[in-house]
Amino acid sequence: KPIKTIRKTFCLPNGLVDDFYIDQDKSSVCICAITKDQEIVLVKQFRANTEKLEIELPGGSVEEGEGILMAACRELKEETGYEGQMHHLGSVHYSPYSCGMRHMFMAVECERCFEGQDLDPNEFIDVLLCPVDKVRTQMIGKASFRGWDTVYMALDLLGKL
Repeated sequence: KPIKTIRKTFCLPNGLVDDFYIDQDKSSVCICAITKDQEIVLVKQFRANTEKLEIELPGGSVEEGEGILMAACRELKEETGYEGQMHHLGSVHYSPYSCGMRHMFMAVECERCFEGQDLDPNEFIDVLLCPVDKVRTQMIGKASFRGWDTVYMALDLLGKL
């Protein structure tokens, strides 16, 4: 489904009146899931914008009428088979020109609750487990995966930086 863009006219602080174009994106969730064995659950999936497999945190769209906590629990379970104690870390707009929000979560004490995945027809996801220390020392500083900022927030909250 294409993203709708709307034009809005604003009077700026200097008195200039100008038009801005704002994407009407759906909001999404991004989850830093940490297992009982101190591994971070990552996913590897095809992304059309780069035309290659990308490593990132599990996550996805918030469905119509769904709360963000429910969406985070659902996406983590669907994509990875894991469940854990979910905590909201914060929310940010995708960009200054989008109304869509990315809601960041941390799940701790995660365990695999079922084998397999419940994926959309266009999703092909491999689940990867990476030790917290490796993610902290080798991956965050290089921004080598999508969602590194959420992991940074989670590890900071847990005192693991």
